Amino acid sequence: MHHIIGKSRASRLVLGFYGSVEHAEEALHEVRKNHFRRSAVVHRAEDGRLKILYAGLSPYSRGAFGMVLAVVVILLSQVLHMDRWEQILLALSGFLMTWFGTLRLGLGLHKKILQHYGSFVLPAESLVLVQETEEHAPDVISVLSRIAHPSVFAIRPGLRLSSSSQPEETARESVTMADLPDCAAELSASHQLDTPTRSRSPLSILRECERAIERGRADLSEAARLDYGITRAAEWLLDNTYLIRSHIADIRQNLPDNHNKILPVIANTNSPVKLRIYHIAADLIARTGHRVAPDSIVSFLNAYQHRAPLTIAELWVFPLMMRLVLLQSE
Repeated sequence: MHHIIGKSRASRLVLGFYGSVEHAEEALHEVRKNHFRRSAVVHRAEDGRLKILYAGLSPYSRGAFGMVLAVVVILLSQVLHMDRWEQILLALSGFLMTWFGTLRLGLGLHKKILQHYGSFVLPAESLVLVQETEEHAPDVISVLSRIAHPSVFAIRPGLRLSSSSQPEETARESVTMADLPDCAAELSASHQLDTPTRSRSPLSILRECERAIERGRADLSEAARLDYGITRAAEWLLDNTYLIRSHIADIRQNLPDNHNKILPVIANTNSPVKLRIYHIAADLIARTGHRVAPDSIVSFLNAYQHRAPLTIAELWVFPLMMRLVLLQSE
């Protein structure tokens, strides 16, 4: 068994991909023999059909057991001459205890979880899923790894990645240093200032970036602890998280409290962040391929201002906006 570091009740899903349903069934047998009961097997047949095996009680079965228990409780309460409201309360309690208790005791995994991760299973391949606490995840991995050399992963259930807050300009192609002034002039011509309007605060985006980076750092730390191979980029993130945190703190501290009132906004954008200087920073970073240099900054801003001068407040927060956009692209 792996050495357990610390104690945590955070939930983990351990996925073991096997080349045959026989090996998956053997692995599931070993998993449940070691008292990891919240487990199941998902198999994809040669024709592509997905089959859920040994998932425990279905919702219909749990509901049926709950109804039976509720009826038994009502009959017993009538024998004991209990009040009607007490009978109803006890029956409802019995049903709920059966419904949620069977899951809590490990008599099944939610079908939507099995269907979601079943979409990653190839034809003739099988997947063993085990839901356990973070503290016991290394033990589950050890059990699964003893059967037929599977591919094993440990992840947090419900993890969702989203790029909805990415600026529109990040999809633009990078250009040479000589072409930057033309791009800046084109961007300046496309911007139309709007009257003061509601714009999403960059600080909310900063919080999203901070949470995403911290989740990524935590997952990479766990992968390293479980002896998974990680890339050099992942090693850099683990070693230099303190630098990223310092930049986040700098943005939060130096962005003026009234930035949404003093910074001009643009009208022709679908982005929730309408601050002009934010979009200028995003365009510059996209055009330079995220390789920003002092010369490229000066060239871009000078060309932009030939048509539309920037305010002192915008020039003040421009370095902060660049760092925010770079954090979004992490």
